[in-house]
Amino acid sequence: MCEISVYKGEEKLAENVTEFIFEDGKLSFKRLFEPDQVIEKVTHFQWREQDDTLRILN
Repeated sequence: MCEISVYKGEEKLAENVTEFIFEDGKLSFKRLFEPDQVIEKVTHFQWREQDDTLRILN
């Protein structure tokens, strides 16, 4: 299982994310033993499997 780091610009929003879901402009992050985190009004993001990062672009 990989652990994903989530960034918006240079700011790290979350780490140790095990799953993310994008639906209707909402990006949800799931972490073990933590409540889900939701970011609304997301239109563009980039997932990089090489370094396990998800970057919110807009």
